[in-house]
Amino acid sequence: MNVLLINPKHNNSKNNFPWGVLSIGSYLKQKNKNVKILDLSNYAQDHMDKLDEDTNWADLVGIGIFSSDIPGIIEIIDSIKIKDPSMPIIFGGPHVVLDPTSTCEYSNIDFICYGEGERTLDSLIDELEKHESNFANVSGLMYKHNNQIVKTVPSHPVEFYDIDYELLHEDVQKTFNDYIQVLTGRGCSYRCTFCYNPVINQKFRPRVAGMIINEIDKVVKKYNPKVIYFRDENFFQEKDRILDFIELYKEMNYTFKWRATCRVSYFRDNYIN
Repeated sequence: MNVLLINPKHNNSKNNFPWGVLSIGSYLKQKNKNVKILDLSNYAQDHMDKLDEDTNWADLVGIGIFSSDIPGIIEIIDSIKIKDPSMPIIFGGPHVVLDPTSTCEYSNIDFICYGEGERTLDSLIDELEKHESNFANVSGLMYKHNNQIVKTVPSHPVEFYDIDYELLHEDVQKTFNDYIQVLTGRGCSYRCTFCYNPVINQKFRPRVAGMIINEIDKVVKKYNPKVIYFRDENFFQEKDRILDFIELYKEMNYTFKWRATCRVSYFRDNYIN
């Protein structure tokens, strides 16, 4: 089964790392699934032609969306269904997690993933490949059945896996020598009122420093980036992990510059001085 993962157009083509579909795609590749990412930000005027080309290849379309993406994405999925009414379409991403039921009710959306999507999409592919599919077996899924919305049991987070950067557009890959993003942990344990994490009860799940270095070493050997941006939501949440990372960075004689996001309250004498 060919799986097309679409990232909506966000007008950022140079250094765009669509982490939702990139993570899902990397996981599925490691599960020996056929995956392609279509990041619409990489196409100026001709994205509908590229969309037609890639949907002709696909047997399943997955789309990750923010709420602001809805108008453009509705137009896209309607056009897909007009061309091929039998094409299964699954939605995921922040908007879906925040408003799963009404998203699933839309006629041209077949499935939604209401949590982290790796296990859900992997299992959905397996079910769709069966002669008789039973979607109740797929955790983390919502779908329509007999005019009712069915919600399966929640899915469980997967272990960390390496990112397949070759899934990104070739123009983005050409920038890796200058700049690349690496994910070393998921989520954040704080409960800021402006943030998405408290709504989904997300917790900080970090990779240990040794595992960080293992992935960085692969990135350095392949792309030799001048700058690595650690794309974690709260890279500095565990101070000891960062101190261990810095020591390993020195031991490996790395020369790349690195940057990361941080809570302003960490800047104090006994944390980040």
